[in-house]
Amino acid sequence: MLNQKNNQKIFCKFRGLDYDGNLIHFLKKYVTYKPNSRFLDILKNCRLYGASFNSLNDMDEGRFVFPESQSEKAKEIRDRKTTENKEERFKICSFSLEEELIESDLDLMWAHYGNSHCGVKIDFRVDEAEQDKVFKVRYKEPPEYNEENTKDFIQYALTFKKPSFRYENEYRAIWNKGEEYLPITICAITLGRRFTRETISSKETEDREFSKNDDVVRIAKQFLEIWEKGVRRGGEQPKFYAYKTKYSPKPTEIPTSLLRGLESSI
Repeated sequence: MLNQKNNQKIFCKFRGLDYDGNLIHFLKKYVTYKPNSRFLDILKNCRLYGASFNSLNDMDEGRFVFPESQSEKAKEIRDRKTTENKEERFKICSFSLEEELIESDLDLMWAHYGNSHCGVKIDFRVDEAEQDKVFKVRYKEPPEYNEENTKDFIQYALTFKKPSFRYENEYRAIWNKGEEYLPITICAITLGRRFTRETISSKETEDREFSKNDDVVRIAKQFLEIWEKGVRRGGEQPKFYAYKTKYSPKPTEIPTSLLRGLESSI
């Protein structure tokens, strides 16, 4: 789990969105599409959903190895993992540590989890009261079963993942109670490149200031309004970033004064 000194670490999670290039359609109706409504819940309620282990993207999630002498114990654990009451099943929420992602990792994360830049990157902190749920993923082969404490071992096994997933630099919040969500404080939101119309990256386009008429500014404005009408966990307004062109190397912060200077987009 995280050490106390790490309780201000910035984590990030990528979410793909449904956007066909029609800005008005996106701004007015996007909440009816499932990927977008899930992001809306994160934004409004400052929380991340905890999935069950069998819905994760690696078929080997939670796998561990038994010695030949423990075949009966293997059956017991298998039954436990599939027949426990809903309240006792482990919930898992996956995300990355921002400072550990290098540029190539970010490219892969946008491609695999941010709908190829048609999505968002959410930077956040985990609430201090939830720190004991957060574990760093080990990119190693599955561990050998230790029967001293079955429940703790299953939780431990869920922190292992194949080395091929190392680019994710993943951390996981893991818990086994009835709560469905992990409370977070949203620090920043970055819009993917596909929300930007400009296709030419040059010194001129990169030096240009954002305008109130830019699609990314109008979208960020609505996201800010949704956050402000929600629980506003942490109290401090999130920062918003966007790419000035579809091929910009880095995102740029959208000035808060520009966001607040626009008329309501809702």
